[in-house]
Formats: sequence, C-alpha cells, structure tokens
Amino acid sequence: MSEIIPLGSWVDQGVHYLLDHDAKTFDPIGKVIETFAAAVEHGLQAIPMWLLMTIFVGIGLWRVGWRFAAFMLAALLLIYATNLWSQMVITLGASRCRRRSSACCSASGPPKSKVVETIVRPVLDLMQTMPAFVYLIPAAMLFGLGRVPGILATVIFAMPPAVCLNALGIKQVNREIVDAG
Repeated sequence: MSEIIPLGSWVDQGVHYLLDHDAKTFDPIGKVIETFAAAVEHGLQAIPMWLLMTIFVGIGLWRVGWRFAAFMLAALLLIYATNLWSQMVITLGASRCRRRSSACCSASGPPKSKVVETIVRPVLDLMQTMPAFVYLIPAAMLFGLGRVPGILATVIFAMPPAVCLNALGIKQVNREIVDAG
C-alpha cells in the first residue's frame, strides 16, 4: 500500500540534510544545553545530603503537613540506605532542567496576532497530540544521545499547552486592559 503523504521520508530527508549541511550549528546549541544541565546537576550534588533532606522535609511539612514530611524523611532515608542517593540527585537535576525549559516555553508567550495564531495553532495542536518519543528521535539524531535530546523533547512537548493556555487567558481579558499592559 503506497503512502498518500510520505511524511516519514520527508522528515528523514530533512534530518539528513540538516546533518549534512548544518551539523556545526547543532554542536554549540547542544553544548550550551549540556553545560546548563551539568551545572544544575553538579550544583545539586554539591549540597550535603543532610541539607537536601532537611530542605525536602521542610517543604513537605510547610506545604502538606507533618505526615507527609515524615513519609518524605522515611523515603529519603531509604534512598540513602540503598545507596541510590547520587542517582536520585542526578534525576532531580534532570527534572529541574526540564522544568526550567518548560518555564522558558511559558515565557515565550501566546501568538500576538490572529494571522500568527491561525498558522501556529495547528502546529501546536499537532505537537501536543504526538508522543514525546516522536520528538526524541530527531533530537537524538541531531544532538546525539544524552541529556540534550531529552531536554529538547521536553521543551517541544511542554510548549503547546503553555502557549495555548496563555493565549486563552489573554483572550478572556478585556481589550482595554490588554492594550494598557
């Protein structure tokens, strides 16, 4: 059965074209993202274990209550006792980088005009319906394996809801207030 729209081959050709002609462009971008992720990870690893536990338990006590704080302390002690503390800190660093990248997506803001929104909205809807692994494959081909493709896939996956919700929020505000802002 032949394809009506050979989207897969178009994407494959596009990725190969980018790798053949613009590979040097992706190296500095990947280096910046990798450096940021490594800095966050090393910063978290520099914090003493007891201080990080105290921070987490304190936040749990402040936000939820003493029962959750006790559970958090027990869970963190179990992680430490099973010698998985360093892996937990690495995972925490990766999730913090992804959260920061999601915040950057929110800061990108909604489309500013009807024409841009008409063009961007279907692309955002498509991005939101596709699984994150779909973005991970071209990112891994362009940036190699590691943290960078995961962060980029998270940015692409987190961008549509943030932009669409910001646009919806702006639409529901009086026009005079938006103009004054």
